[in-house]
Amino acid sequence: TAGEAIITQGDSADAFYIIEKGTCSVKVKDTENNAEEKEVSQLAPGKYFGELALLFSKPRAASVYAHTDVSLAVLDVSAFERLLGPCVEIMSRNVSDYEDQLSTMFGEHLTLGDLRR
Repeated sequence: TAGEAIITQGDSADAFYIIEKGTCSVKVKDTENNAEEKEVSQLAPGKYFGELALLFSKPRAASVYAHTDVSLAVLDVSAFERLLGPCVEIMSRNVSDYEDQLSTMFGEHLTLGDLRR
């Protein structure tokens, strides 16, 4: 349902999501400065999210909300590791792109680790 939270920043990771239909909004909160959430991107069908927390065994670095009604394919941790294990290196490359988006949004250099405090 539009507006519904799918994952919440700071929560533990339990799944990986692929958007089949609809769009999602990715928002982050600078927890160190208690800032409001800011949208850093919108994701369309074929895009995915939730991989970082699974790859690095860390809490969620962002919240993702249904921007419209969405249909998602969901892989739990064991399915993610079994099916996408060979792609871990490729997904890890996205970390610098995510950190660049954060720096642009907040006007200072932030890492994903900064958001997990």
